[in-house]
Amino acid sequence: ERRPLRCPPRAWCGCWLGIRVGMPDRKLWLARNWAHVGRPAKPGPGVIVVWRSHVGKIIRMTGPGRAVVLSGNDGNAVRERERSIRNAIAFRDV
Repeated sequence: ERRPLRCPPRAWCGCWLGIRVGMPDRKLWLARNWAHVGRPAKPGPGVIVVWRSHVGKIIRMTGPGRAVVLSGNDGNAVRERERSIRNAIAFRDV
């Protein structure tokens, strides 16, 4: 899976996630704006994880402060990979 054509060529993780969850609001193209969507949540499968400059969806927890996250614009592609969630600024139930 690649960057959707309607998403900007750079910093497209928020745009991709918005399309993926049915919320194609341009304000959500800025990753940190996801920190105000939905309701606060605890880290877990299906929860949106927000960093200052990236956003994705937790697929599964792999340990304390670690999760497999599905996100766009990860190495300029859509992929799942294990990441630290310790520096996340928000976890949201959307």
